[in-house]
Amino acid sequence: MRTAKFLSVLALPILASGAAGCAIHSVLAQPRVELRPAAQPDPVEARIQRVQHGLALPVLVKGRPDQRLALMDRMRVYHTPAVSVAVINNGAIEWARAWGVKQLGKPSPADENTLFAAGSISKPVAAMGALRMVQDGRLGLTEDVNIKLKSFKVPENEFTTREKVTLGRLLNHSSGLGQFAGDGQPETGPLLSLADALKGKGRSDAATVEFVPGARQQYSNAGYGVVQLLMTDVAGRPFDPLMRELVFQPLGMSRSFYSQVPLSSRDANAATGHNSLTGEAVHSSLPSSPALSAAGLWTTPTDLGRFIVALQKARAGEHGYVLEKERADSMLTPNRNIWSYGLQVDTKGRTPRFWHDGSVPGFLSYMVAYNWTGQGAVVMVNQDAYNGLKIAAEVMYGIAREYGWPDFRPERQTIAIDPARLSDYAGLYDIDEGYPVTIIQRGDKLFLIWALGTAYEMFPSAPDEFFIARDGLPTYVFERDSSGHVIGVARKWQGGSAAAKRVPLPPPATSGKTVLRLAGHQDALIVSLIGNFNGWKRQRNICERAEDGWICRVDLSPGQHKLAFAVDNEVVPHPRLPRDREEDIGPVSIMTIPG
Repeated sequence: MRTAKFLSVLALPILASGAAGCAIHSVLAQPRVELRPAAQPDPVEARIQRVQHGLALPVLVKGRPDQRLALMDRMRVYHTPAVSVAVINNGAIEWARAWGVKQLGKPSPADENTLFAAGSISKPVAAMGALRMVQDGRLGLTEDVNIKLKSFKVPENEFTTREKVTLGRLLNHSSGLGQFAGDGQPETGPLLSLADALKGKGRSDAATVEFVPGARQQYSNAGYGVVQLLMTDVAGRPFDPLMRELVFQPLGMSRSFYSQVPLSSRDANAATGHNSLTGEAVHSSLPSSPALSAAGLWTTPTDLGRFIVALQKARAGEHGYVLEKERADSMLTPNRNIWSYGLQVDTKGRTPRFWHDGSVPGFLSYMVAYNWTGQGAVVMVNQDAYNGLKIAAEVMYGIAREYGWPDFRPERQTIAIDPARLSDYAGLYDIDEGYPVTIIQRGDKLFLIWALGTAYEMFPSAPDEFFIARDGLPTYVFERDSSGHVIGVARKWQGGSAAAKRVPLPPPATSGKTVLRLAGHQDALIVSLIGNFNGWKRQRNICERAEDGWICRVDLSPGQHKLAFAVDNEVVPHPRLPRDREEDIGPVSIMTIPG
């Protein structure tokens, strides 16, 4: 990593002519003067500042200004406690920096050595260790894993009689094993062994082969659990010390650990995870899945940067980076759809790039790098995926813009649309089964408000078709009936689709015995009152915009009520009422209506 260096120069005074002794005396008699060179701009620091103040949305809308968003502002929008970043450039880690705190409500700042839970980024790191064992002749990519497994055997069934589960198929998610088997660690009691979890003990589902191995791809945590058992059964060592020997020590990843117990309870410089919705710290004492290879890595962006650089250099034919070129190639070349051994690889652009993200309760991690250009970055946040992925993507797109990454940030064309038609689309759409999105017109623009907060402008790309500028570029195609009225929408996103019917928005309430006021929030698109009186349903009791805020009117029955304001779907308690908590909602207010 590049570190700033300061040079101090001690200058001797110019000697006057005369005897040598006098000259020496004049030097000794002079005060020591420390001269510093004029401060020169640090080009790397300048880049850090441009990234910090230049986060970008995931798409550049043609004809619109390219927005530059300030990191601290976005952290406030998303309620993100800490963001930690490492940037790779020219085949080396150019800089690493962290912003924010390790836990909300506590002053301890995060730094570049603060540990974060990596989630599923654990998988490609584990894959490197497994491929090192292949390289050393201890494992084979194409042999039946049951030959060398000792503590657990993949159950045979009608699918395994046709093809066998192999290490290669486990690494590229084509083994046929289910996704979540082996994940059910009990919340109390002793730690569950991985072998017992895969056998279906505790709260786990037993690992079974669900289709012919090699026939198709299905993402599988259980598959990486079997990779872990295969490695430890053959090596005769627990997984963390084995990975320390195979990967961490050779690459200098000194702040990387596989642990079933969250390290936020053991390491003073480990971040605490947070819930995006409530802002609460995730209980750090609960153990995670025993499948450490799937989601048990605690690390830093800097250490993951070392992992990335090692892959890039090994593929270029350099030695001393755990894997030789052939094995590094197998991690950076897709061999099953977009999947390689451990990574997703995009070969459609001018130069291939690889990536993986990861989430566990309270944490989100995202890494992207290029096969040949020596570029890449890692972003880690102590916040779960709902908001964590949004801010991590904006940071990554800001880095991509600053460093000129090829083909990373798409550009989309829009079409002109009559603003008078935008009201056709306004309504509630229960597109995520219980988490309805709100679509609302403001002026000549249309906005989509995600179920739990965050508003996005919707850009028209075709008649009755809009996209929003977030990761994955979701596209919304509206359906009209024979009379031309909008009756529903279909969302196309990340290779899948979902649909929902339109429910018109009710007008703001203009009557009601109970009146509550919310000051400020003038830039909000919509505010509604939610509570146990309406099942916490957003947009059922819409508030009226006032000169200094919002006015909400409702008829509440006598008794005690829990309630809050939904400001663009984000929960805001009443500032002057007693506080309480509501599960899955967060801080709310208590209001008592006399009988």
